[in-house]
Amino acid sequence: MNQAALDALIAHEEALIAALDGQDIALIEASTNDMRDALTRVAAIGSWHDRGTVGERVVQAVRLAEAAKGRINYLADRNRRQLDRLATLTGAPLAAAYGRAGRLG
Repeated sequence: MNQAALDALIAHEEALIAALDGQDIALIEASTNDMRDALTRVAAIGSWHDRGTVGERVVQAVRLAEAAKGRINYLADRNRRQLDRLATLTGAPLAAAYGRAGRLG
C-alpha cells in the first residue's frame, strides 16, 4: 500500500507539472485535485516502514513537488508582470504587490 500510494502521488505530480508546462487551465485544476487526493491517501497511511525504495520514492516526490512549486511561482510572477504592463498601457494604477517583507506595498 505504501509503495502504491507513493507511486500514485508521483504520477499525479508529473501530470501537474505537464499541465503547468502546457498552461492548460482545466488540466491544471484536474491535476491539482488528483494530487490533493493522492496526498490525502499518503497522509492517511500513518506509518511508513523503512525500506530503501520507499525512501527513494519520497525523495523523488519531494523533488517533483519543488519542480511544480517553481513552475507555479514563475507563472504567478509572469501573470503579475503582464497585469502591470496592461495597467501601465491603460494608465491605471499598478495593483498592490507583495514586497520582500511579505507585505502588500
